[in-house]
Amino acid sequence: MEFVEVETGYFVPPQEEPLVKLVGDNLPSYEFKGVPAFFDVGGLCCNPESFSAAIDVLYSRYKNKDLTSICCVDARGFLFGPALALRLGIPFFMARKSGKLPGLVLETKYKTEYSEDSLSIPCNSVHPEDRVLIVDDLLGTGGTARAAVHLVRSSKGIPVEVAVVITIPSLRGWVGLVENNVSVFAIVESYSTPAMPSGSTSSAILSGGSKKHVAVLEAMTAGGPRGHVLQQVGEDRFAHVPLCLEKNSKYKPISS
Repeated sequence: MEFVEVETGYFVPPQEEPLVKLVGDNLPSYEFKGVPAFFDVGGLCCNPESFSAAIDVLYSRYKNKDLTSICCVDARGFLFGPALALRLGIPFFMARKSGKLPGLVLETKYKTEYSEDSLSIPCNSVHPEDRVLIVDDLLGTGGTARAAVHLVRSSKGIPVEVAVVITIPSLRGWVGLVENNVSVFAIVESYSTPAMPSGSTSSAILSGGSKKHVAVLEAMTAGGPRGHVLQQVGEDRFAHVPLCLEKNSKYKPISS
């Protein structure tokens, strides 16, 4: 597979590549935590072909990079990093939020587009000169990825690249990483994902057995395979529908 350097140090595969489209076409997004579109990689987990396609693209990118290990970033990096590590036959380790890892850990604070937090790794996870790939689900402003890079370098390791399933080009999160001599690879750019059907983007907690929950179960029973999304079509009525054919416009392409 060929890869395109969109800007210095920022790489993507052609977005019309069949494997890439299979990944992008199964990424729903929701109104959540105050961001315009919170991408849910759970959509890939509902579709084994899409999940496999994501790992295939990552494997194509990294099979000849002479990696020592993979750093999987809390929490959705835990989905993709181990699967890639297994394909490559190398170890992986977890970069976790503060207070989640036992033993001796290295920790650093960081900011994202909607929170402040701390990230830690086991002190014995990176040896000097280890070539480490950092894997997460999404690159927004790049705060979490920069924290992971800092932890790898603090252990005298070499952060080879940051790999994500999806990036939001308008936020240009790769800039701070490239300035720190770390390149970025993304399978999908946000505007290559499908738009959400009207009435399907809300986030809410439902009580089990509540009127709305019963309506959701009825909609799922009525039709629509795994990977479809729930669309509210009335006060307590839902439909189980596919993602739109139109592309996501919540974030503008980098060229606009």
